[in-house]
Amino acid sequence: MEKKCRLRRSFTSEFKAEAVELCRREAARLAQDFDLTGTAVCARVRQAKTAIGRRDRLTSGECEELAMLRLEKRRLREDVDILKW
Repeated sequence: MEKKCRLRRSFTSEFKAEAVELCRREAARLAQDFDLTGTAVCARVRQAKTAIGRRDRLTSGECEELAMLRLEKRRLREDVDILKW
């Protein structure tokens, strides 16, 4: 089954602001229901979006790999500097 392309829609800034406010209220309600802070709920949503690739951030696995590669690069540069002597 082919996925149909949706037409790009435009929304007013008032509509966008209202949507954001509704999301904030819902996050606050969920936080209260689960005895969390609103910030914690929003952070968890961001983490979940990152984990499934719906955000332009690195996943935790990618962050670990990047840190490891940076460390290896630094060590290799040190080795090269030593060998230049």
